[in-house]
Amino acid sequence: MRCSSRFSARQNFWDYDARLAESFQSTFGALVTKFAELAAPEHTRLTDQLAKAVDDRNDLAHHYFWDRVAQFCSSEGRAQMITELNWMMFRFEYLDQELAGLTREYTKRKGISAEALESSTADHLKELLAGLMEPHNPQRVPNPVEIVAAYEWRVVGKWIYVACSTGRN
Repeated sequence: MRCSSRFSARQNFWDYDARLAESFQSTFGALVTKFAELAAPEHTRLTDQLAKAVDDRNDLAHHYFWDRVAQFCSSEGRAQMITELNWMMFRFEYLDQELAGLTREYTKRKGISAEALESSTADHLKELLAGLMEPHNPQRVPNPVEIVAAYEWRVVGKWIYVACSTGRN
């Protein structure tokens, strides 16, 4: 497998956090769309399977139980629903494994071993489950403009005018 990347090799902590913040705010469908835009052509099948997973997820969240209310009232109907849900679970787990494989491959190309990735992921998960860390901290993402030196500044409307010692405004 090969995955493509349109992102610069030079990425800092804030770039990562900003991308993470954007991902946490996105729907599963939006994330799959983004994956489809960035994925290498050989991942068309995986992209199609992810699109199906979006449909399955949306059906589960919005329609599944309402559409099967009559089935739910009988033992046979419930058994059929359990079978359907198990198949969805297997498809979701398969996709998780496929995406984990792509992640391992990508990090390996970036010089991170599979062992280091798994160790880091396990440590991070422990911290999350223990409540020592939040999944994402938006306060770590800096504002897009950072003024490092100024001797005079003024706000006019929605614009900030800054004067600095070099004479450049």
